[in-house]
Amino acid sequence: MKIKEKIFDEVVVFEQKIHRDDRGFFFEMSKSSLLKEAEIFETFNQTNVSFSSLKKTLRGLHTQVGKHAQAKLLSVVSGSILDVFVNIDRTSKNFGLWGAVQLDANAEKSIYIPPHYLHGFATLAPNSTVIYQCSAEYSPEHERTVHFADPDLTIDWGLDHHEFHLSVKDKSGASFKDFVNENFG
Repeated sequence: MKIKEKIFDEVVVFEQKIHRDDRGFFFEMSKSSLLKEAEIFETFNQTNVSFSSLKKTLRGLHTQVGKHAQAKLLSVVSGSILDVFVNIDRTSKNFGLWGAVQLDANAEKSIYIPPHYLHGFATLAPNSTVIYQCSAEYSPEHERTVHFADPDLTIDWGLDHHEFHLSVKDKSGASFKDFVNENFG
């Protein structure tokens, strides 16, 4: 595992060495010494697995606010996704800017997303499985959802968003302006 690149000086893309043989593969999802080298000091308190059977499944844009904000360390173990993150730190020069990284089981990459980001992903292949560690446990009352196609964000998901498979929560996400006004005044 090594640091491949930094986006907005704080979203970190890691390159993983995947060991493959006729039985399958093995890789290190995280390593405390490398996280420290990348200036990531969170303790990860919850691990989630997300499986999407359909291509064009979109999950997001989600965050948790206040003391329940979550940093995430994410890897794809099957399939492929476009991982999207939006800076929601009002004190940052990158506030409101988004970035995206394609992750797939063969690309040997993982990503760290700090707690002050909206996060979501769209599956680029069927049967996509994402494993992500979170620095805080899930707290439904602190979760917020921003609409994935908010015109103020102009996120390029690389797919026709009218064809996305969405949850009710993701279909009815707040506007970015309403989210900012509600949570940051």
